[in-house]
Amino acid sequence: MKKYIFIIFYLSMAVSTLSLSARDDNGERVRDFIREQMPLSVRVNTVDTLGKIGLPHPYSVPCVQGMFQDMFYWDTYFTNLGLISIGDTVQAKNNVDNILYVINLLGYMPNATDRGMFNRSQPPYASMMVADIYDITHDREWLGRALPVLEKEYDFWMTKRTTPNGLNRHGNSATDKELSDFYGYMTTRFPHLKWEIPDSERIRQGSHFLSEAESGWDFTPRFDFRCEDFNPVDLNSNLYIYEKNFERFYKELGLKGSK
Repeated sequence: MKKYIFIIFYLSMAVSTLSLSARDDNGERVRDFIREQMPLSVRVNTVDTLGKIGLPHPYSVPCVQGMFQDMFYWDTYFTNLGLISIGDTVQAKNNVDNILYVINLLGYMPNATDRGMFNRSQPPYASMMVADIYDITHDREWLGRALPVLEKEYDFWMTKRTTPNGLNRHGNSATDKELSDFYGYMTTRFPHLKWEIPDSERIRQGSHFLSEAESGWDFTPRFDFRCEDFNPVDLNSNLYIYEKNFERFYKELGLKGSK
């Protein structure tokens, strides 16, 4: 993995925290490097293939080269912070429009645009990305088109990822075979996991693992290998932000329902 350049995610985080008023030479060189490198992460693929979904606009990927050449969900939120910081609102809006396109098509935004990752989502950030673009463009017509798509995604989280206590959790829509196979993959990452266990246990544990992949925290002690047993505070906080954004968007568009 060391040979792969995880440049966009980390540089986006760096540029989003850099002072806009920085005047020192090192700071300017860093910002110039970021401006030069960010366009190298942009890809174009408008046609569906067997393994990937086509997107209507150019999209940002996490790596300039090597692995991760698809559009990922929550990675894109942080990439957009960097793009907006360096003034590339056009590409930031392209990314948001692509995510809205996929949500409208599937009812949710998958982990990434690779079809192998369609059996889970990632932490929801589409509403925050829409708000970031709207704060710049103040385009009510665009916001009016985005709003029902965000409502569709919110419905996914409130029906497919809710629990009896009213809070939300991470999950997946994988088949039993996919879950069993994913457990097998996890034994390569955690050698202490037993290979020879009943199929039902492989499926049960594989579901916890794949749900943790949806959380974006794959894999940490946080979930104790039982992600589906938790109502993560960050996920539920994000969905609360969705609700507050809906309140704001309804008011901006003069729609009923903000209360």
